[in-house]
Amino acid sequence: VYVGKKTESDLLQVKAQLHADQYLVVNAESQWRLAKVNLQQLMNLSVNESFDIDYNTSMEPLLKGMEDVGSIYIQSLAYQPIIKSYSLKSQSAVYGLKIARGGYYPQLLFKGTVGTDYSSQAKQTNTSTISMLENIGYLQSNPSQLVLGNVPQLNTTVKNYPFGNQLGDNVNGNFSIALSVPILNYLQVRNNVKKQEVNINNALLNEQYTKLTLRKTIEQVYVNVQNANAQYNSAKEEVEASKAAYDISVVKFKEGKEIITNLLVQKNAYVKALSDNLQSKYGLLFNIKILDYYKGIPITY
Repeated sequence: VYVGKKTESDLLQVKAQLHADQYLVVNAESQWRLAKVNLQQLMNLSVNESFDIDYNTSMEPLLKGMEDVGSIYIQSLAYQPIIKSYSLKSQSAVYGLKIARGGYYPQLLFKGTVGTDYSSQAKQTNTSTISMLENIGYLQSNPSQLVLGNVPQLNTTVKNYPFGNQLGDNVNGNFSIALSVPILNYLQVRNNVKKQEVNINNALLNEQYTKLTLRKTIEQVYVNVQNANAQYNSAKEEVEASKAAYDISVVKFKEGKEIITNLLVQKNAYVKALSDNLQSKYGLLFNIKILDYYKGIPITY
């Protein structure tokens, strides 16, 4: 601050203002550190001292020929997942009604089962017959004369039953066909049809309500963008006016035509105008990005 030939009272006011500014700076730094911690937690990031923010204050909001609310709403209908979700629920209810009405018709049922089994204890037995020449008697006229003949003998072998052979040999199955004709079903089919018709109406109402809610939200965001744009334009004009007033006060103070109190008031007004301008700028950017989201435009910076 330019002091020049000022009174001791002016110097005391300057020192008091410097102490007040220092307190504000310390308080602002504390709030800034807390805001960084809150931001990291919102982003599900571990709190890290090296985390920083790109303060690109030179970015200007681009608001070129805003589309009307109806066009944005139509774009949003084709983009918003919640609209697609309720639309699919309505289609599902329609198919549910068709399934319920199918209970009025006869049903042809075809069932079949196929199975096989395996046992590690199973064995495979092979039996063969062989003929051996043996004594089968003697001659009656000459008992010393033996009679030989072929005598069959069984030969049995046991071995492990292979896994593949068991599966193939033990295949079994059964098949059946049945015809079900609905005659007396205690009005269950009719009641199911009525329930599905109610479900369709509820699904359509939910879908319509979701679309109306979406339209109201878009209309509100659209108005927010317009209001934020008006506030930003007003804030820019306020910055220019406050800067001009502050510059004039500085010149008057140097020439001894302005007291230090008025100079500090003009300075604070200028700083506040800069702060309001910055807040209104990012408020406008934020609302524009929200509107872009409903238009299906990816959020990028």
